[in-house]
Amino acid sequence: MVPTLEIKVDGSKMISSGKIKVQESSVDLTCGYEASGCEFLLGDCYDTEKEDFDRDISDKFQIGKKVDVMIGYEKTELIFSGYIDTVSYEFEGYLPGGIRVRCMDAKGLLM
Repeated sequence: MVPTLEIKVDGSKMISSGKIKVQESSVDLTCGYEASGCEFLLGDCYDTEKEDFDRDISDKFQIGKKVDVMIGYEKTELIFSGYIDTVSYEFEGYLPGGIRVRCMDAKGLLM
């Protein structure tokens, strides 16, 4: 059995295409007053020939878009639903141009 992660942005599956590579992911769920959130790092998003981030990827992850995160083993289950609130473009030694996406659930609008 292999763990499965699926991310949908505005209803479109992002990872199943194979072009988008998730390097890290985390989901924080809470029933308290603070918002639940998720964060994922998309790796290898920088096009060295064009000297720019891959627009096919970066255009799909824009602030305000709806995000659903599903995880599981044999079948995935929805564990987080919210919206993108932060997008960061990163260069680190081990990652040649990554995009970090942070999301909040609806409680984030009340904060």
